[in-house]
This record gives sequence, structure tokens and C-alpha cells, in this order.
Amino acid sequence: MGGLSDGSQQRRFWNRLWSLPLPPKVRHFTWRAGRDMLPTKLNLAKRGVVQDAYCDECRKEVESIQHALWTCPKARDAWECSKLVISDRSSRCQNFQDLMWLFLMEEEVEMDKVVLIVTIAWTLWHNKNEVKLGGERKPGKVIFKWAAQCIEEYEAVNVDGAIFSIQKSARVGVTIRDDRGRLEAAMSMKIHAPLRALEAEAKAFEASIIFTRDVGVQDIILEGDSMIMYRALSELSPPP
Repeated sequence: MGGLSDGSQQRRFWNRLWSLPLPPKVRHFTWRAGRDMLPTKLNLAKRGVVQDAYCDECRKEVESIQHALWTCPKARDAWECSKLVISDRSSRCQNFQDLMWLFLMEEEVEMDKVVLIVTIAWTLWHNKNEVKLGGERKPGKVIFKWAAQCIEEYEAVNVDGAIFSIQKSARVGVTIRDDRGRLEAAMSMKIHAPLRALEAEAKAFEASIIFTRDVGVQDIILEGDSMIMYRALSELSPPP
């Protein structure tokens, strides 16, 4: 794609990709696929790990990321079941990053559609790994339903903490919303201790993890307004 050589456009592209409302595991998969970092047979052959780079599904082409997630007949079955209307220009994309660039930067496809496309790609890859470990190969309809269910079950958890110096106490709040922003659950808790602001934020994150576990939510993204806590939890900086 023409814009891939432009540094500012590249940053905009990756920012859009990382901003997609997806579970962390799906977002990380998308980043790895876009960087050509998935252990396809082609990539393994380049490293000398395997000798045969051909796709085990169709035996017609080498298993690149683009082939495994997009052009392989087994993958096409899932895409056809999704009923997504996708531009003919996608057939000219050379790799997965080109494909995402087309959707996010050139055609500016609706976010809900991009989320579904990415999640279907993740379920295809996940099932491929299941089969390698002796699991069942899922037909296209099941792959699509699995992806749709993954999106429906995705939850976002917003956390916040506030301190009350005079009362020597703090309060933490947690809200859980689904992928459409609808409120699923909420809680507020008072802590009788003279916490500092950062300590209150840390307590809020701790409370959110316990609360989501108690209500049965497993796949979450934590959202808060403390950059220090974000960097510490992401292991980008040492704990404060």
C-alpha cells in the first residue's frame, strides 16, 4: 500500500489498530499478524524449523499469514459464512498489514466491521492451533459464531479512585460495560484509610479485578486515568 512508507501515517495506522475495542489477546494477535510474527509454516521454514512450507489445509500454497487467515479455502469458508461485504481490492493485498491498512486507512471501514474481521481472523488462527494439538477442526459457520460470541462477551471495566483528606478515607468505583458501552454492573466502596491519590488508584484496580471475578466476567480491558498505574501494570516502568 502506498502510505506504508509514510512515518506519520504508519503511527496513525498502528494507533487506530491498538484503539480497536478488542480483548487484549485479540489485539495482540492482530499486531503480531500485522508484523508478520505469527509462526506460520512459511515463517518456520525461513527459520529452518520445518522443511515443508505448504499449507496443511489445502496443500496448494505456502502457509503465509495472508494465506492462513484470508485466501486459504478453509479460511474463505468462514469469511463467506460471515456475510461481510468486503472490497474487491482486498484480493490485491500482499500481507495482513496491507489488508488492515486498506480497511483502517484507505476505505475507513466502520469500526464494528473491522472488529468482526479481526476477531474472525483470530478464531481462524486459534482453531488452526487447536487442530495441531489434536483438536477438532471447526467449520466456517462455527468459526463465525465463535467470533461473534467473543465480541458479545467482551467487557470493558472502568476504574477510578478518589481521596477525602478531611475524613481520612478514600472511595473506589468500578463500572463494567459491554462492547457497545452498555452498563452491565457497577460498584463503589469506601476505604477507611488515609490513602494518597496513587494508592487510591491502585486500590481501584485491585477492586475491579476482584469485582469482575465475583460477577463472572473473565475477558476484560481495564480502563483508568492514571498513566503511572497504566505504565506499571503494562511493565513499561517499575512499580511506583
